Amino acid sequence: MAISKPRNRVVLFRLTQEEYEEVQQACTAGAARSVSDYARARILGMSDTPSLASLEHRIGDLTRAVSHLTKLVEASAPPRAEAAAASYVPYLAKSGD
Repeated sequence: MAISKPRNRVVLFRLTQEEYEEVQQACTAGAARSVSDYARARILGMSDTPSLASLEHRIGDLTRAVSHLTKLVEASAPPRAEAAAASYVPYLAKSGD
């Protein structure tokens, strides 16, 4: 386990019961160890759980990258295996004689 700096500063703010329940639910959904860890991560932008918008953006980037790579591979790929195998059939027939 990593050694972290001691946390000796306190930030205090009040929530309604409904707000607190929302924070607890978000904490559970985000798999945070505690409400404090969850709040700290969200406030400081250190969340291990990326936002849905962030994930959608990353998936879009990955989709575009895969599409681009697929086009590059298709453009530089040798003939399909079936076509390559067909070109060897006459050679195989001759060598068997």
